[in-house]
Amino acid sequence: MAKKNGLYVWVWQDVVRDLAEQNNFFNVCQLDSIKKVFCSLYYPWWANESIQVNAFITRAHGLGIDVYGIPEVLAADLATPTNSKAQILALLNYNDANPGAMFDGIHFDVETPGQGEAAIDIYANYFRTVKNFFNTAGSSLISQGMRFSAYLDPPHWMSGVPYGNAAGVAAATELYQEFDEIDLVGYEVNKTDLLMHLADGPAICTSLGVVFRCGFELSQEGYWGEIGPLGLNYYWQFAAEMDAYFASYTYYGGRYVEQYSSLKTLLEGYMAAYIFQPSQAKTAKLPLNLDPSLVGLALTAELFLSKDGGTTKASTSGKIPFTAATTQNITMPITMPAAAGAYKAYIDILYGNAFFLGFVDVNDILIPGGSVGPIVWT
Repeated sequence: MAKKNGLYVWVWQDVVRDLAEQNNFFNVCQLDSIKKVFCSLYYPWWANESIQVNAFITRAHGLGIDVYGIPEVLAADLATPTNSKAQILALLNYNDANPGAMFDGIHFDVETPGQGEAAIDIYANYFRTVKNFFNTAGSSLISQGMRFSAYLDPPHWMSGVPYGNAAGVAAATELYQEFDEIDLVGYEVNKTDLLMHLADGPAICTSLGVVFRCGFELSQEGYWGEIGPLGLNYYWQFAAEMDAYFASYTYYGGRYVEQYSSLKTLLEGYMAAYIFQPSQAKTAKLPLNLDPSLVGLALTAELFLSKDGGTTKASTSGKIPFTAATTQNITMPITMPAAAGAYKAYIDILYGNAFFLGFVDVNDILIPGGSVGPIVWT
């Protein structure tokens, strides 16, 4: 099974509404091999902005990224599943209305309502119930093929007993079996401590055929540790170490990071610019989402680099013709400029000779030049 690293984005509306921030978001996903994003569905803003949500999910799918919605559920709601019904129905209705840009799954991030068998029974019953909510069209999370995912505590916490205890294993098994995927709470800053905290969780998931991911916390107010202050190299080294440890686990899904903004901060140095060599051949892929009324139009796209705000084209892909569709990816080969310097990348979409749509990448493209050395010692 190919692992899919996960990323949570709690202020999702900013990423959906702000194109520059959305570009940052997908840059982060590509830089850190994120293939699954968990988006907070604070109700009802997203249900009223379905066009923007559709465009975001379409763009994510074009990059091979799965999108999961996180409904707003409080611990008190677990004993009364109908409290969540409006949110679940809104998700079902959106998917029915947007079959080409559906949410791939639903993800629950809510604290266990206490410890012990009674609390686990409440939790498990909640998930069994919401799976069987139907909208007026007869759709359910199951009939739509939604993946069912959750952020869950390891076995010892659920049972309130020490690590490895049979009661903890039984409690976790009862709850874990309700899901297709589980993000196991972790957050330690080294392999030994993280594995100790995960305890029997990975083994239970493997026995049930449930995909599991282990948690990486970059900036945390409390809990067990913060990886962020240790630096990006440490984060990637730790991630590689955990990937190697779980390589033999069929249902290991990779790692998850609890907060997009923290990962963006950690990657800022890498996001500041793309660095390409002089005259290097590159290919850009442009996700394009158009209103359905424009389907069939004969358009052209041009990618070009400029140092002076787009006035002078230092390098260009040339005009690439295409026929408009609601969603598509335009492949645009281009050769980098020979001259060193900082460039911006521009996209012009034309209808005939008329400007139709445009885009400017927020990140610079740097072409290095000059020389280094020799060293002079004093």
